[in-house]
Amino acid sequence: LTTLINDERAVVWVACNITRRHLLEAKLQYLSETDELTGAYNRRKLLDTLTQSFRLFKVREAPCAVLLMDIDHFKSINDRFGHLAGDEVLRGIARHAMAHIREGDIFARFGGEEFALLLPNTSLHAAENIAERLRVSIAGSQFLLDQDLTVTVSMGLSLIHAQDQTIEGVLHRADDALYTAKHQGRNSFISV
Repeated sequence: LTTLINDERAVVWVACNITRRHLLEAKLQYLSETDELTGAYNRRKLLDTLTQSFRLFKVREAPCAVLLMDIDHFKSINDRFGHLAGDEVLRGIARHAMAHIREGDIFARFGGEEFALLLPNTSLHAAENIAERLRVSIAGSQFLLDQDLTVTVSMGLSLIHAQDQTIEGVLHRADDALYTAKHQGRNSFISV
């Protein structure tokens, strides 16, 4: 801003500290992308990122895997130990999974006791290794310290395929594989 001060041209600068605004924007973004109970990303963040990965696949054919994971017999955990214990199991699964994934992977609560893991730039073989390590790791962990409880998960794994027209096709295949794993005895993963 140029103005006259004492009959001379002068430039007036106005400075404003926007740190609080940036902190508020960061907090709002975190809240909009994060599941409140578990601290994992939420379904919206996962679907947005999957949509970006889908577009990238269509342009560059960058491999991308989607893993859907459901806690086995979760209703019986709530019935036996109570809903607060069920919430602790959900939080524990999320903390455990987020500690065991790679930078750039997206772990999200997909709904209820179902989680999803997006594995960008990951081949089927590598995704299967990740799924198996995660499955074994969860089954070998204790999520309710004062209770005798083993928690297992069933998982369905799918890659984005060239013939896919939308992300729904990928999610549908992973979901079908998840239910196949459940029907075949749980505590396993199926890849398609």
